[in-house]
Amino acid sequence: DLMRQAGVAPWPAGPGIEGLVPGPATRDGVRLAPSQGEDTAQTFELVMAMLGPLFERERVTMGMERFWSPDMMWYGPALIGSTRGLDGFFRDHQTPWMSAFPDWQDALGAPHFADGPYACYAGWPSIRATHAGPFLGLDPTGHTVDIRVMDWWRREDGLLAENWVLLDLPDLFLQLGVDLFARM
Repeated sequence: DLMRQAGVAPWPAGPGIEGLVPGPATRDGVRLAPSQGEDTAQTFELVMAMLGPLFERERVTMGMERFWSPDMMWYGPALIGSTRGLDGFFRDHQTPWMSAFPDWQDALGAPHFADGPYACYAGWPSIRATHAGPFLGLDPTGHTVDIRVMDWWRREDGLLAENWVLLDLPDLFLQLGVDLFARM
């Protein structure tokens, strides 16, 4: 996104809205002390329950409406963009992702943790997959890639309301034979 902001975007814009990604709508993202008890446990359990269908590759909506607020915000990286609601999430990210990387799997048992209404999944790499379908305009290469991802979620009223996704796209594209920095 820094490249996009500097006006030297090395790849066409993605399907979602690209722009400055905001912090939490509740403005409580800076946590100066660990949260205690039930709030943290509820957030962790909700995120783990939501990840199950993703890792099991349940298709169509994956039952995600059980976990997400109807007006949820998904803040994706540059080249993919951000979107509101599950329809936008599936249209702009999840369906294209599953088509491009149908065999993706958790590469290292990436750590998951929660604190109050927030949870995180991170790993460097955290996903291993084969590039088997088009991805952001790049034809399938058949390459096996290790993908660096961090997901942060915020829970509100028992459902996930916001999701920030940090995806190391320069590294992923390099594994697919495209040097985004050289194109800059």
